[in-house]
Amino acid sequence: MKTYRHKPNLGDILYSIPLIQNQGGGILYLDPLGLPEYLDHYTRLFKDSLSFIRKQRGIVWADLYDGSDIDLELDQYVNDPIFASRQRCDLVAAHYRGCGFPVPPDHYKPWLISDPFDSLPVVVHRTPRYQSGLSWEWIKKLDCPVYCVGFESEVKEFQSWGFNYIKTNTLEDLASVVASAKIVVSGQSVVTALAVGLGKVRIVDYCPWISSNHFPDLNHYIMGEQDDFQIVKNHI
Repeated sequence: MKTYRHKPNLGDILYSIPLIQNQGGGILYLDPLGLPEYLDHYTRLFKDSLSFIRKQRGIVWADLYDGSDIDLELDQYVNDPIFASRQRCDLVAAHYRGCGFPVPPDHYKPWLISDPFDSLPVVVHRTPRYQSGLSWEWIKKLDCPVYCVGFESEVKEFQSWGFNYIKTNTLEDLASVVASAKIVVSGQSVVTALAVGLGKVRIVDYCPWISSNHFPDLNHYIMGEQDDFQIVKNHI
């Protein structure tokens, strides 16, 4: 049985799962030592992610890395020339290219599984790390309930706008919220990775100084490149 290893970040790990599925599946090890200065943080984060990852097609088992022999190091995606150029980059395709495999034409079709717990019009998440500088205040004009996710420090502004905070403790909880959304508005984060993997309509705030998660399907919109307010209105 093939073994795979991936280091932080969590969103990038989710983008590697289609390649694992394409290669016949196997055991996925998450290695928090990839960023030793954040070892405690990623150890907790990965532990809270295992139940969700173990349910995905092709994942026979997932666990924290224990020193086992590895057949395929998934972090080779950073060697993909498009990723390395800091251009808009399809991170699923980057894993194929970086690991030396041809990219299937349907590589970006939904690959994640999660059960929605409700029906939510709009789910938003904004990471403080990767932002374009564009204003998100247009979301306040929506005449429907808006739900926000993330760490408590990330949602304070949204709560001041009257948005409903859904606290999640695990990746499985977070995926269920994303699966419940009609449309997701997010930055470059694990929320976007979940939205892409679940096939959700999403508007993504792109950070100009890192490789951007760009996917060639009709559900993917780049914030600021169209009337974002109308896109949301069309999907709720």
